[in-house]
Amino acid sequence: MYQYLKHNEINKTWWDECIHLSEQGTIFSLSAYLDSVAPGWHGIVKVSHEGYEQVVPVPVLKKMGLFSYVQQPVYTPFYTIAKKSADPVNYKALAELLQCKIKAVSGFKLLTGPDELQNAAFPHQLVYKEFVNTLFLGSSYQQIRSLYSRLANRMLDKAQVYRIETADDILILVDLFKANTAHKIYAMDTYFYEVLKKLYCNLQVKGYTRLYVAKDSKGTIEAAALYLMYKKQSHALVVSHTEQARQNGAGYLMIDYFIKHNQQKNLTLYLGGGNNVPHINSFHEKFGISKTPLQVLSYNHLPLSIRLLQNTRQKLYKWLVK
Repeated sequence: MYQYLKHNEINKTWWDECIHLSEQGTIFSLSAYLDSVAPGWHGIVKVSHEGYEQVVPVPVLKKMGLFSYVQQPVYTPFYTIAKKSADPVNYKALAELLQCKIKAVSGFKLLTGPDELQNAAFPHQLVYKEFVNTLFLGSSYQQIRSLYSRLANRMLDKAQVYRIETADDILILVDLFKANTAHKIYAMDTYFYEVLKKLYCNLQVKGYTRLYVAKDSKGTIEAAALYLMYKKQSHALVVSHTEQARQNGAGYLMIDYFIKHNQQKNLTLYLGGGNNVPHINSFHEKFGISKTPLQVLSYNHLPLSIRLLQNTRQKLYKWLVK
């Protein structure tokens, strides 16, 4: 039987144990990650005498302190339903529990198996297939490099003016992002930077982060990238670079560096974070990536007044940046 637990009712030791032992467990569902991007998060759990057998994060946020709603947090492309055993997920029971407890939902994304949604009963549900860019690092670097496109190889030759180093100061990436990338993204504000800094600090102490920088011949940092590492998965979470670094292929060099230093580790590298942006996809395709299909349950249900407010805000932003 599933239970809906508020934040102070959740045993985080049991929660993280379920994530660690589950084949479906991802870094996005760990308590340290959720504490960073969705403070006060709730959860749905299936309990046994040995702890939590199944867990589903419910990222509850508060809008101006007036009402609570569920929304996919920043830096979180998707959630999974983690389970320690082979017991199936009862989607009908999950749907009924969510519908009972949550009245306002915006963009809550769950990844599922291909046949697990047949009996689902989520209201206002949208089930679709999403393709994410992945690269399996089980072969040697030479074998993986042989799949690079001609353009990728040319850009790597051009990018030799940079050297890649590891770093541990997230402000390097934050400052680069503010100066070179933020203006390209809708409604980017200080909240995103504060969450990123908190997230990095919480994950770095657990060894789940890799921060890389690209320096030119003068030692100036021209690009930076944050990768997340958990179990056999890695996610390129945030990347930024100057315009000069983009033209000189620093982005190519940073991915190539990561591949070179993680070859033959049977690691799956996720690129793009599930964001199907054409120019980003085109860039990643030059590394011989695979298009991995994922079944997505996107649950959206917001009151009309809130939807109208969101639409008005988006239209105003687009008008201001013209």
